[in-house]
Amino acid sequence: MRRKAWSWRRNTRTHRCGGRGKEIDPSPLFGQQRDMVLALTKHLVTKFDNQTRGFENSGYNERIIDDLIELLFSAESLTEPELVLVYQALIFAVEEYPEVRQPLLSSIERLARFISGVLESRYPNSTKERIDAASHGLVVLHLNYDTISPLNPPIQWRKHSYMAAVSLLESLGEEKKDTARSIPN
Repeated sequence: MRRKAWSWRRNTRTHRCGGRGKEIDPSPLFGQQRDMVLALTKHLVTKFDNQTRGFENSGYNERIIDDLIELLFSAESLTEPELVLVYQALIFAVEEYPEVRQPLLSSIERLARFISGVLESRYPNSTKERIDAASHGLVVLHLNYDTISPLNPPIQWRKHSYMAAVSLLESLGEEKKDTARSIPN
């Protein structure tokens, strides 16, 4: 009798016959796995890019920094946590599918460039290096919180992420216009 066992090493199935195992490629079992991974990557990157473009198209206004922080760290986040988890799964698949690396990285870079542009307009006296560091910090805080949100972490964690984001902004110095921020519920 043949027994099938799943091998965690490189996602292969092992068929055992008489105590000996033979590894086979799982692609025929799932269709064209590479094509599916590439299509999923394209779909995910398009979805993230559309969200970034949507915010870009809202225009630069007096409250854009506050709107951005509220959007990134509100209960109704910019991204769906499930998509972030799929995004992370694709990141871990880069070793096997190196062609997904650049599209994934580019979508994060687009969001960071957008945030940097917003910060440059609001903090004209801050250096580009500090602006880029704050932008990177905001993106990482946002993605990290979205990653753990399926765990339903305590509400305080979101507040702490929000406060960390505000601290990053305050480290840039004086804004062109002072705006009041309040910690979301």
